[in-house]
Amino acid sequence: MDSNAYPGEFFFFVRTNELLQGLGSKLGVDLVSVLDYACLSCTLVLLLFCTDTHNRKRYIEILKPYALKGLKALTSQTGHRYPKVIPSASIADHDLNRKIGLCLNRLQSDGVISGAQVCVVQHGSIMAHCTEGNLGSHKNDVAVRPDSLFCGFSCTKAVATTLILKMVELKYLTLDEPICKRIWPEFAPSICPPPELFDALDEDDATITKKWQWKRSITLRHILTHTSGLWFATPPDLTIESLASLESCTMTFHHDPSKPEHTILPISKPGTTCAYHYISFGWLVGGCVIGSYREKHAHEKTYEEIFEELCGSLIPSAVEAGFKPCGAKSTDNLALVDAEFDLTRQMQMRKESAAMGELVESEDSNASGEDSGSTMKVLLQGIEGREWLLDPRIWNSQNAIRANVPAAGGRFSAKGIHLVLHEFTLLSSLY
Repeated sequence: MDSNAYPGEFFFFVRTNELLQGLGSKLGVDLVSVLDYACLSCTLVLLLFCTDTHNRKRYIEILKPYALKGLKALTSQTGHRYPKVIPSASIADHDLNRKIGLCLNRLQSDGVISGAQVCVVQHGSIMAHCTEGNLGSHKNDVAVRPDSLFCGFSCTKAVATTLILKMVELKYLTLDEPICKRIWPEFAPSICPPPELFDALDEDDATITKKWQWKRSITLRHILTHTSGLWFATPPDLTIESLASLESCTMTFHHDPSKPEHTILPISKPGTTCAYHYISFGWLVGGCVIGSYREKHAHEKTYEEIFEELCGSLIPSAVEAGFKPCGAKSTDNLALVDAEFDLTRQMQMRKESAAMGELVESEDSNASGEDSGSTMKVLLQGIEGREWLLDPRIWNSQNAIRANVPAAGGRFSAKGIHLVLHEFTLLSSLY
């Protein structure tokens, strides 16, 4: 835009702020003050798009204090410093508590951690309970509290496993029955592959038939031991918004006759290959939880409602200490993921190299007899367009904070997660 009435920088700031306002709206971020965030917006855009390294550094250094001012303006409206108060009477080993506290202080001073909690429990007694640092990212002026919630990532799998094993104990289902036979019939609804699969999937008829039978043989034991052959699986149209609904995500594991090309089939015979189900674990367990409850009671409930009914009464002290396995409803007292990570860029570079004929897949075989090149190909296909799933920073967005993702999205304090797992372990030993 040509104009001599205003400096060019003005239009740069305005246009950049409009872009960030649109992005903020999409991600559910409330940009409270346009003026405060104009400088922050420009800093972020310059980081992403400025190709001149020298000018990028110069601009960033100039705009950095204004960006920090904007961020602190937001946190000052909802956050404030909290004292690290843990009643000394509740600590059984003060010497251990002091040593852990000194260690955490050193790690925080050296920049190794932004903030942390450590809770050590032995035979039901709290031996040590320490906090250090801040809640990370733009909450770096808010101190960690004993009940502050951190993203538990795969610790959430332990909670999901506990729930489904509780249901096994209560005779909702068994470990070794095929899940499609009774508790989750939509998972693989017919004995023979639906005819539409043969035209929709890019594989020969014999392979499709074999994989369909593999899917029909999957049991809860296969899922819990990461041997179902569905380690790579993600919903085809997954977004951060749809991630929030476990129920919607589990439905994508059904066979939909109107979208046969989206049918998810295992890539190995269940029980033969152990491959970590980094995200699919939670949706597979969730489908078993919901299906087995519906089969026994003849009515629907959500995963969260079932968890509350079967396990909620066992953990009131954990909830008070900090335990939100189905996502958090509020960002108050919530630590943010504060990590340097660029997997999306790495995978994009890999795709570009492959397109240019520069990437040669390894021909080495792994223990299962499957070559590593094929494994990487399956991973890339499984998350194509959804590489953001492997970037831990996505859990800072509003939708992901609220999301119920039993494989990775629980929010816990150190004490809260311990109390739950300790309580469930104790109950199991009684049986």
